[in-house]
Amino acid sequence: MAELNVTKKSISGLFSEMQGSKFIIPDYQRPYKWDFEKCQTLWQDLTGFFGDRITTEKYYLERKINEEYYLGTVVTCKNDESEKKEIEVIDGQQRITSLLLLLRAFYSKLEKSTNDPNISGLMNQIAPCIWDVNPISGAVSNFTKIHIESRVATASDNGAFHAILETGQANPGATDLYSTNYRYFLFQCDEYAKDNPTHWQGFCVFILKNCIILPIDCEKLDTALTIFSTLNDRGMPLSDSDVFKAKIYGTKTTDLEKSEFTKAWIDLTETVEKAGISLDDLFRNYSHVIRGRDGVKTKEIGLRKFYAGQDNKFNKLKPANLMKELEELADFWLMVKEENSLYQQKPFISDEAFQYLHCLAHYPVPIFALSGALSE
Repeated sequence: MAELNVTKKSISGLFSEMQGSKFIIPDYQRPYKWDFEKCQTLWQDLTGFFGDRITTEKYYLERKINEEYYLGTVVTCKNDESEKKEIEVIDGQQRITSLLLLLRAFYSKLEKSTNDPNISGLMNQIAPCIWDVNPISGAVSNFTKIHIESRVATASDNGAFHAILETGQANPGATDLYSTNYRYFLFQCDEYAKDNPTHWQGFCVFILKNCIILPIDCEKLDTALTIFSTLNDRGMPLSDSDVFKAKIYGTKTTDLEKSEFTKAWIDLTETVEKAGISLDDLFRNYSHVIRGRDGVKTKEIGLRKFYAGQDNKFNKLKPANLMKELEELADFWLMVKEENSLYQQKPFISDEAFQYLHCLAHYPVPIFALSGALSE
């Protein structure tokens, strides 16, 4: 049996087949990161592509209205350990989340529309994309049975996302990306309908039927993670630390280990942010520690290539004390940032070393780029 299946599906085909099931954004994933600019680009691309194909001339209408717009790939893996029918989204969560917010905005627009015989038909096309529906009537009986659930532990606004899909409302004062992007899509739907009263319903159908996703369904998580490490979200390249996070998470075998790692990663993220560096910076610095231990003085290589190793098994990310050492290293740079030479109330850095570190911290070259000389 093949380890992965690649298909071609419309937005309607991808989401509607989730009846009785749901997409899961696993807790090891990064939070939702699409901002206004990316949602604006998506909207402009879709309206531009559709608008270029609208014409009153029958020849061009028949020829171009069925052209397809490709939205890229989505990598998924079935969760065999779950009693429920859950599909984990390994890559493409930014795109899936944004598209569902867009579809919910269209549905909300339709709910407010009156005196149009097409309204109920359009709503019945959108509804099975977002919720479970009655197989006979096509009606939504329970708006809480949405087709996606975000479990990303670092996103405090998951509740806002789920509530938007369930109710169609976003708190006017909410600043999370789910709420701000949903309000943007709602506004654009209203404006597009005003400016294009004869075409906005056709635009909605175009998104459902002519926008194409290429789902890559993997039977094994290892296969999905391998693909995850080589693909990018639209305009959102995967950082090295994103890949490392997934690789480390993949080594955890029990729910307790996974939960402990997720919490440790959250704490680590908060510490590096306070220290004024990134997780990628931290892993670069840690690579210097590893090179120093091993006595390696050759030219540095790319971060992913370094941790992947020649066999591409990422063995450098598997030691049991990895997270502990990363946490200590993050604490070290936080101490430097805060000009504190004490660690756990004990002297940790000599006055002389602290003076050098203080100078390096104010040097034009970032301190983490110079730290290799200290470790080697």
